Amino acid sequence: MNFLLTIAGHDPIDGAGITADLATWRAMGLQAASVVTALTVQNSQGLERVEAVDARLVRDALQAVLLDGEPAAIKVGMLGSAAVAREVTKFVVARGCPVVVDPVLAASNGRVAHRDDAAAFLDALMPLLQRADVITPNLAEATALLGERVDDALACAQRLRVLCRGAVVLKGGHADDSSQSVDWVVAAERSARLASERLAGASHGTGCVFSAVLAGMLAQGWDVLEAATEAKLRVHAGIAQGSAIGPGRLNTNPDAKLASDHLPTFH
Repeated sequence: MNFLLTIAGHDPIDGAGITADLATWRAMGLQAASVVTALTVQNSQGLERVEAVDARLVRDALQAVLLDGEPAAIKVGMLGSAAVAREVTKFVVARGCPVVVDPVLAASNGRVAHRDDAAAFLDALMPLLQRADVITPNLAEATALLGERVDDALACAQRLRVLCRGAVVLKGGHADDSSQSVDWVVAAERSARLASERLAGASHGTGCVFSAVLAGMLAQGWDVLEAATEAKLRVHAGIAQGSAIGPGRLNTNPDAKLASDHLPTFH
């Protein structure tokens, strides 16, 4: 199998972004390349600032990767600017491999993850979302993409699928009203509810690890529901075995030991 490619921001504490993606794929025994879209100022206590990489540099880096071959799958995370989003979209639509987009719009502390007006950034992002085989928004990101809050999670995911055309995994890990973390998978063939026990404490990088696992499994021929189940298993284990780099959130462990008690329930 060819290498996987992550196109995302850099996290200096190694818990999210390209470093988390690469660590996740190493743990899965997969080779990977990366292109950095944004530099961040952050620590375990939160994100303070995002600086997008020049879009021309991102374009050139993507073209350089192609000299080593076509990727087996692409995962897209933080983009940092509308200009970078447009360059990444041009690259991605020309590829024939599975594409997973984690539409990172803001950090957990509410800090915006791009430098543009929200409407302008979403306009630039939408063509990329419509090319993606799977998008993996959380509840806040889904609300931003739809332009309104939809309280019913399944209905929200179904509306996103109509808008973005590919499969949707709506992550519910950031909800605070349940003893369970519930994700909804809406694909062409079926919909499903994946639930696991909500673990205590705050974790960093869960969405990045989830989308990286998803891309890795799609590259190996798994279907979306199978891949999402594996991703939720690995993220639950990663939260349970998270590591502290400071007094804030724990980094999700991408190389956590897997056990049956981490398996999500399926409905």
